[in-house]
Amino acid sequence: MAYYTISNYLQGVDNLNGDESKSPANIKVADLTDDVFNYIFRKGFALPEGSAIPAETLEKMRSEFRYWYPMDLRVSAKDLIPNHLTMALYNHAAVWDDEPDLWPRGYYTNGHIMVDAEKMSKSKGNFLMMLETINKFSADATRFACADAGDTLDDANFERSTANSAIVSLSNEAAWIKEVLVDADPSSYRSGDDLNFMDKVFENETNRLVKATEKCFEEMQFREGLQRGMVRDNDC
Repeated sequence: MAYYTISNYLQGVDNLNGDESKSPANIKVADLTDDVFNYIFRKGFALPEGSAIPAETLEKMRSEFRYWYPMDLRVSAKDLIPNHLTMALYNHAAVWDDEPDLWPRGYYTNGHIMVDAEKMSKSKGNFLMMLETINKFSADATRFACADAGDTLDDANFERSTANSAIVSLSNEAAWIKEVLVDADPSSYRSGDDLNFMDKVFENETNRLVKATEKCFEEMQFREGLQRGMVRDNDC
């Protein structure tokens, strides 16, 4: 993960094979010595003498790492708990043994993804890629269906019907907002600053749902957040 914070200087974009000739900072593999990495990633190390990498570039890379680290959240699959994720903890503890504040602050793991309660498979014709799904249902409807797919370690179930329903629900919501805020006749509004009992009940319930939804999202409970923020909001 630490490498990702400086990869834009080393590889740039569309350079998955690490072709050094495409390095935006013109950095060669041979230039990446232990002294260079120590300066970038560790504290208390001096600027490496005689490095082919300009001091200004090294300082930018060091600042980039210090800006992004530590990682607040690492999201991955549940099957990586006993290997990749555990080793990441060991690696951070070994490299930054004197800076535990740079160790990962949190992990969130999830199951695999099913489509309409079936395992994704090209042979079944139900294999969906993210961009394909967004183009078909829209980004908002895709987020809606992903949030509704589940919050636990069980495999998430992306339902096409939920994505389709989300298009209708979100479109109706947008139309209602436009009708109330844009198309309505202002002369029909009640005037004055005083709130009656029903106004206060509505405002309180809205604020309660906003706080409950925010809390769910902060805890990565997206399905429950969707229920509180979208479904129960309609009950107001």
